[in-house]
Amino acid sequence: MQWAALFVMSLVRPAVGIGHGSIEEHAGQSEATWTYREEWEMYGQCNEKAGGQSPIDIVTGNIDLSDNAGVTQSVAVGPDGAFELEALAMNRAVLEESSQIKTEFVTNKHTWEVVVKQAKGEIPWIEWNNKWYNLIQFHFHSPSENTVNGKHTDMEAHFVHKAQDGSVLVLAVFLKVGAQNSYLSNFWNLFPTNTDTAVQGQVTNPYGNFLPGDRSYYYYMGSFTTPPCTTGVTWVVMKTPVEISIEQRDAYRAGISVVQDNQLRTNVDPPVPGVTLPWDETKGENNRKAQPMEGRKVYYWQDPDQTASRIGWWLLVLGAILLLLLVVAAIYYMVCYKPKKKVQKIANSEYQETKPEQQRLVQYAQPAPYQEVVTAQPMYNPVIQSVRR
Repeated sequence: MQWAALFVMSLVRPAVGIGHGSIEEHAGQSEATWTYREEWEMYGQCNEKAGGQSPIDIVTGNIDLSDNAGVTQSVAVGPDGAFELEALAMNRAVLEESSQIKTEFVTNKHTWEVVVKQAKGEIPWIEWNNKWYNLIQFHFHSPSENTVNGKHTDMEAHFVHKAQDGSVLVLAVFLKVGAQNSYLSNFWNLFPTNTDTAVQGQVTNPYGNFLPGDRSYYYYMGSFTTPPCTTGVTWVVMKTPVEISIEQRDAYRAGISVVQDNQLRTNVDPPVPGVTLPWDETKGENNRKAQPMEGRKVYYWQDPDQTASRIGWWLLVLGAILLLLLVVAAIYYMVCYKPKKKVQKIANSEYQETKPEQQRLVQYAQPAPYQEVVTAQPMYNPVIQSVRR
């Protein structure tokens, strides 16, 4: 990505889509001299050997949590309506999420771009390590440029910010096919089909209306992802994607593909892993491949609200499991214990029916001796008395 020239050129030539940077500003090259169909070793710092390049593949097994404690000390609270993401504080522009931000919708030879034209005091901002970064513009890539464990998402949005000292921070948001994105639908049909027109418009604050509910993120130091690939850029990559309909995704890919003399790459077969099929390979792609890490670290911050919700969810699951076990135990008792008594009764009745002779013997064997003893006395006593007389 090329951002520094945008910060100057968006003021000098606001009616022309100039991309997320300009090679004229950094390397004296024409923007049209590079394309996604070629390697960029000859442009600025794009050579992989220069190191510190973006995008990257975020391997979740290799992320580093050790820096969070130090970063936490740099957190500062923004104005009313701000919220914090560890060392990342954002405002929501004029205190209200519904506030309208003046913008221009432009199309360059490789993407759609929303250029912020709001008054300086009302521009959305991010605070990172005690430095304020104003939102300058945001644009899109399809498929995503950064990947997670080797997999792309359908698109990626880049919110480009600039601090007063010229340093750059990019907030990246993954987009995956799902439900229609209501935020994007407000302006998705406003982008021109040529690079000579800028459409005036407004958008609501993306910090409050577009970002995912889970504010967990990865961050690392990288570069622009288009020539001249200038390094020293802070990247904050939201972990959780937001949804976009397949119609919205395809409309974007078709919209940037119709631009004359575009810089896109086409006919990539098979599609990169992670995108949603069907994927029209005749439509252009505008993502740079993942670059070597060269010893860099990727740090991760977990949204505490999500941690609390996960704990609550697991407690709910545990309670449901315990309840299920109680129900199973009750059913087991009813099935396996009470019926045994009935079976025993049935067994006894079968025993009586199948062995009647034995049952009669048992019934009459015991009383027989008792009857003989009882009846013996009255039978012989009279005889004994008569003999004695």
